[in-house]
Amino acid sequence: MSSQAETTASAPRVTPSETISGLHALEMIIQGDDAILDILTPLNKRLTLSTALIGSDKQEFLLFSLPHLTCQQRERFLYEGFRLVVTLVSERGDGARLRFVSRIKHIITQPLAMLVVELPSIMQMTPMRQENRFDLDMSAHIVMPNRKVEVQLKNMSVKGCRFSYDQIAPSFDVGAKINIEVISPTSGAFSLSGMLKNCRRYRGAAVYGMQFTAQTQEISRSLLNELVFDGQKMTFAQHVDASLLEA
Repeated sequence: MSSQAETTASAPRVTPSETISGLHALEMIIQGDDAILDILTPLNKRLTLSTALIGSDKQEFLLFSLPHLTCQQRERFLYEGFRLVVTLVSERGDGARLRFVSRIKHIITQPLAMLVVELPSIMQMTPMRQENRFDLDMSAHIVMPNRKVEVQLKNMSVKGCRFSYDQIAPSFDVGAKINIEVISPTSGAFSLSGMLKNCRRYRGAAVYGMQFTAQTQEISRSLLNELVFDGQKMTFAQHVDASLLEA
């Protein structure tokens, strides 16, 4: 949910990172990714907005949703040309936090409130995870007391996964403990237990990040060992019936 906070600006903390080009960074972000915008005034006042990436023209500009602001906040912070610091959270691959300095290029109020921000030539990228996370597109089920809810696993590592389901399914609270069942064509069911760490909406679907329990990490490692790369994502290996080969 979008939010804002007004403070006096201070120097950002230094964290290990690497520099990448702005155009390269576009390959790492998708519509709906979480973002934090720190708008800075010439008098060193800061307005922090929690928002989301709407999209880009893939060349010069990024578009961000603009949450509701008070009249006073608009008068003090919302001007074209004002400097801002953008922090984007990318869930692709191993996950990364992208940070860059830019300026407000345009302010759009109708029909949707948006900020158009200049795409910088470089960004700072900080990895979010220590373990490799592999892209998937695999059906699974959340096991509930009286039913099973079908979900799609979007990526997975030994320590966690990201999954999505459509908006008509029941919602879950961040912090809830759940169990996901994945069926292997050769080994049967894998039961993955853990805690929901975050949630966001993307194109009408709820997308959750889940952290596995210590016991589940051995199960997830076994599951990953059964997967092969098909050129785009990890999937179960296709086994050919021996009787067909003999024929």
